[in-house]
Amino acid sequence: MEYSDYSLNQLIKNNTYVNFCNIMLSLPVDTETHEKLESILYNGGYKGYSLNSGLSNRDNPKIEIERRLGMSYLLLRNPDTFDALVENNINIFHGTNANALPKILVYGLRSLNNLISNNIEVTTGEKSTRTKKGRSFISLTDVLDIAEGYSTLYPDQKNLDLSFSLVIGTTVDDATNTGLFRVDSAVPEIGIRDTLPEEGISCLLVPSSKVDLVRRMASNKLVLAADDIEDRFYYIDEFGTISINEERLEKFKRRLAGEEELTPTIPGIKQTVFSRIASRIKGVLTDIKDKLLGDDLDYGLHNSK
Repeated sequence: MEYSDYSLNQLIKNNTYVNFCNIMLSLPVDTETHEKLESILYNGGYKGYSLNSGLSNRDNPKIEIERRLGMSYLLLRNPDTFDALVENNINIFHGTNANALPKILVYGLRSLNNLISNNIEVTTGEKSTRTKKGRSFISLTDVLDIAEGYSTLYPDQKNLDLSFSLVIGTTVDDATNTGLFRVDSAVPEIGIRDTLPEEGISCLLVPSSKVDLVRRMASNKLVLAADDIEDRFYYIDEFGTISINEERLEKFKRRLAGEEELTPTIPGIKQTVFSRIASRIKGVLTDIKDKLLGDDLDYGLHNSK
């Protein structure tokens, strides 16, 4: 089954991606995990689950590589979470801060304009896009790494107990049923009109130390762990070049082999590699235009998988 618009032949033109694949497939993992890694890296999906939603405003081999790097890393750090995303076909994400969660569970995920017009307090990074014009749509992405980067950018201190990253997951069906806009943006985005209702939120991804807390708050939601690991060993730059930190890679191998414990990053403290990703995302936020390029997308004709 074909999962992606991008064939392996296109991606392996990037020699650093070939090197990354070889590294990942040489890691000390069990046979099933190896099979999943191979399918993610070579096919862009696993058992009918596609990383590429087919709905993004922007796509190219470099973005596809980012999708595959982020999801393969999630498989290694939180394998149960990867399995749940596959099982429920969740491949569209929105990164925010957990300070917004109480209102999201009541009102759903709303655009900045909707929050302001309904006198609902803006508690997270959406306030960074506040302009005279505001923003009438919600930005999602099918690149997990980008959503996770957004979730760390503006930790609000209104409630210290909830000052941790939150990634909201949804499906192609729920996103398209809400109504899609194609967004003019410097990053791969999926714009949906105005509101993603509470029932359209398929899962909540939070640090493992916060899973029990969020399950108590959202007992009707699928709550999954998505930890950032201190020894993330790769970084991809704006040109698609993947750099490997050999010291972190060796440490990661030892941890996968059970010789050391995997240690999630303390909420609010980001290691150098992840900070660079977040900084790059923050830089392009200022270039995002709140402009709609057309009417509702006919997702039946928009290469949905």
